[in-house]
Amino acid sequence: MARGIKGFFGWIIVFLLISMILYGIGAVITEKVGGEIRNTVEIVNEEAWSTTFGGESYEFGSAIIQTTDGGYALAGSTSSYGTGTQDMWVIKTDINGHVEWNQSYGGDRVDYCTDIVQTKDGGFLFGGYTESTSNCSCNTGIWLIKTDMNGSLEWNQFYYDFDWYFFPPIFGFSIVQTSTGEIVLYSSAILPVDGGPGFSAGILLIKADINGSVIWYQIYEEEGHNIGACDLLQTLDEGFVLAGWINFNKEDLPDMYLMKTDANGTLQWNQTYGGRESEGAEDCIQTIDGGFALAGTTNSSGDYDMWLVKTDENGVFQWSQTYGSPRDDDARALLQTVGGEFILGGRSYTNNNYDIYLVKTDPTGYHLGSKLYGGSKDESLGGFLQISNNTFLLIGSTFSYGAGQSDIWLINTGPITFSRGSVGLNILPLLAALPVLICARRKKGVIKR
Repeated sequence: MARGIKGFFGWIIVFLLISMILYGIGAVITEKVGGEIRNTVEIVNEEAWSTTFGGESYEFGSAIIQTTDGGYALAGSTSSYGTGTQDMWVIKTDINGHVEWNQSYGGDRVDYCTDIVQTKDGGFLFGGYTESTSNCSCNTGIWLIKTDMNGSLEWNQFYYDFDWYFFPPIFGFSIVQTSTGEIVLYSSAILPVDGGPGFSAGILLIKADINGSVIWYQIYEEEGHNIGACDLLQTLDEGFVLAGWINFNKEDLPDMYLMKTDANGTLQWNQTYGGRESEGAEDCIQTIDGGFALAGTTNSSGDYDMWLVKTDENGVFQWSQTYGSPRDDDARALLQTVGGEFILGGRSYTNNNYDIYLVKTDPTGYHLGSKLYGGSKDESLGGFLQISNNTFLLIGSTFSYGAGQSDIWLINTGPITFSRGSVGLNILPLLAALPVLICARRKKGVIKR
């Protein structure tokens, strides 16, 4: 992720301008049943299996949840099925990975799903980044979709503003349904600078009712700095935490960033963590002790490595640890077991290609072992679940297996015995944990649609 942030601002503007030139403005959003996908479950042994989903083109897996019936719901994107260049794709499987139903959702351009939750009524809420919005001069927006338990569309909402440019999904989008049924979501965006020319990167946090209508939204930005988020979670006190990155002077290399708000989106505190080079967070969890743990990437120790940072309940740094092979590694997802151990998921560059990479640590970050999954080409991890002791369900993308150029890859690991083949490295040198004053602009009402 840190590699992607470095020098991001120039290419993201170019990307958006090219998109507007190629595709123009306006699209009709349709819901379409996914095609007959190729879904063959490969049994590794009595407890482990893997399966791919896809057609002749490109599919990517972004998120997975376990559903109330014991099965799973997968979210990602498809270029093989649907109506546009790329559509959002949701697949419902049973507990063994066999398809029960699948649906694609999209317009005539690029739509990409990055997160999914099961709602209190048994349906699903998912969304991400879209270029298929109508009447939007910026050509990009956030798309939120609500379906019933069978994937049938109930409602959908677009969120955009004529002055904003929303980042592609590599920069993050997450959904939380609160205990009262309301919806909170976020995106990173390019915002116009008040009172002057140019743009800056900021974070948009939206709270909506059960039908997706905006209750309030909050913009977080800092003059002279760029900030972006890659994960959102609701905290035990009903507030919210956003984790991502910050460029202090826009031209500087990014640091890892963590901010906390109350239930109304009012900023309470923020912290940054970094060394000499690039850092950024991809995932954040609230830990058993009430603090936080962030997983991401750093190259301040040399090549890019997984980076695990532990803080107290106020974001104050406690410890950090890096993990990786002699080449590049990055973390995409994080969980804590009931015993307090941490499991990091991401990818590692080995044998001239990227493999999915799991790392297990003890509660203090001490490296206990790792595990690789991959073939002769590149693979990547979207997310993972723990389904029993030392057994995990992984979703990602594979270029080595499946029917097309790339397929969604679902792996049941079976019980893992982690190998000590890759060791954790020393605590990041020159670690900085500094509060940053973020200017928050809060508005109630409806975002332009």
